[in-house]
Amino acid sequence: MRALATLEISVKRVFTVVLKPMLALALCLIPVSHLLAETGIQMHRTLVSETDASGWYPAVSTYGEFSVLLPLPFNDFSVPRDGDSDVLRFDAVSGKSIEGIKFVVMRSFYENNEIAKNYFSNSTDGKTFPNSEPMLTQYQTYDAVDTEVRRNLTSFFHRAIQVDNSIVSLIVEWPNEYESSIKPLAARFLDSLVINP
Repeated sequence: MRALATLEISVKRVFTVVLKPMLALALCLIPVSHLLAETGIQMHRTLVSETDASGWYPAVSTYGEFSVLLPLPFNDFSVPRDGDSDVLRFDAVSGKSIEGIKFVVMRSFYENNEIAKNYFSNSTDGKTFPNSEPMLTQYQTYDAVDTEVRRNLTSFFHRAIQVDNSIVSLIVEWPNEYESSIKPLAARFLDSLVINP
């Protein structure tokens, strides 16, 4: 599959969160050294390239208490609270191919369950991604919401799962020309998530 044959992650790029007051991820094109100085990002591991027997990359978050399988090498990092943000910290694993295909899992921790529930309701009400149709679902025993957003050049799938005082977000983003090859990879990625409460 061409989309995965040339997978590569740039050490100088990481993902960061945009909160406004919705929870979303955006690719940050700032060199890691500058980003670390500006935001206090703790980079635990970069370009982790150890695979399992199936050729996928087992990603265990250092502090996020989750694990997932990724189809490409990944970074593992944490971001501490920014000022008086409602997010105490978030922990993430993320990978990006040279074609622009992105796989991200991020767990945001809040002070209490009620704050997490309020942010989660932004996803269920469609406020996180306007002009989309969120689908309420369950992931294991947790409430979840799935949203697919289509744009002119790229599209993405977002799953938000509320786990007590945290929200786990899974994101797959792809250039539209790779959609048919991404769907089965996305399904395995989403199904592989293991959450430790």
